[in-house]
Amino acid sequence: MRTWWPRWSHQTSGPQYWAELGRRFPRSFFGAPTTQHYLAEEKRLFRRHFGDLQGKPLLKLDLWNEAQNTEILLWAVQQGAAGYGIDIAETTVRKAFARGRMLDIPLEIAVADATRLPFLDNSFECVYTMGTIEHLRDPEPALKEVARVLKPGGTAIVGVPNRRDPFLFSVVSRVLQALGRYPYGFERWYTNGELRRQLTDQGLRVVSRDGILFLPWWLRFLDLYLWVSHPASCHVTRQLLAPFRLLARFRGLVRPFGYLTVCVARK
Repeated sequence: MRTWWPRWSHQTSGPQYWAELGRRFPRSFFGAPTTQHYLAEEKRLFRRHFGDLQGKPLLKLDLWNEAQNTEILLWAVQQGAAGYGIDIAETTVRKAFARGRMLDIPLEIAVADATRLPFLDNSFECVYTMGTIEHLRDPEPALKEVARVLKPGGTAIVGVPNRRDPFLFSVVSRVLQALGRYPYGFERWYTNGELRRQLTDQGLRVVSRDGILFLPWWLRFLDLYLWVSHPASCHVTRQLLAPFRLLARFRGLVRPFGYLTVCVARK
């Protein structure tokens, strides 16, 4: 049976893999219930840790969400941020640009590598990366670049898959990677402490710990499958998602165990 992602291997997980994935990916996930929940969680992070975005230069590493998922950078620009973004895949950049143009939201985006950002030192008050650096075998160069382009006093929000996710998606991810059937290529999982240490190694000061998306992996997968194949059936996943939306309000209770663990750092 033909799948919509290219078969992954250690040899094919670079720019060509992501470009092909962008070409072959099915319809976007913009309206799926779990995507809307994801977007609400990202907005909460922005409001809590970036504050008023008016006039602030903001950089986002990778544009997959703008091309397929939560469109958080587009939302930030609507709030007044000067939004910039990069992605390693031209196909993803083209999709993100087309989405911004369709919504009449200006974006400054380009094809670039997160380990070699095309920006001057101290360029951004805000840097956001969520679900990106875990795909790098060596995340140190990318985190070093985050620290380089962040202005003194600026804030970086960095999120990666959480090894302490109680729904054990880390196990599912490793199994699918071993079989070459994980649609997002190579992926590493972190504890919050590991992420904190990697940020402090680059001279950043971690000021807060957070997390998002406390929900079972199978619910996310089911929701996206229904959204792509039978969107009218998403009322089922909307109901299943309701208790997890409620739990997300309790920061100390479940957020440390969300699918994505988050560190907020300042320079």
